Amino acid sequence: MSDYVRFIETINNLLVNFDIQHAPNLHFVVYQYPALSIFKAIMTMFCDINNNCFGDNELRNFLLNKEATEF
Repeated sequence: MSDYVRFIETINNLLVNFDIQHAPNLHFVVYQYPALSIFKAIMTMFCDINNNCFGDNELRNFLLNKEATEF
């Protein structure tokens, strides 16, 4: 299971189990999630719907290279 899927499932579980009638604001802290891989997954989805996005070689390298850390 990818880091992104685990992250989204965790957020979904929080929202499903949250009683919004008694507390309209939800605050939570996420620990031990690899933020970079989640960010790359989200950016890849944006690039997938924007046809010209992957024309940028630096962006392509950042998203496709697991070792790349500079955006």
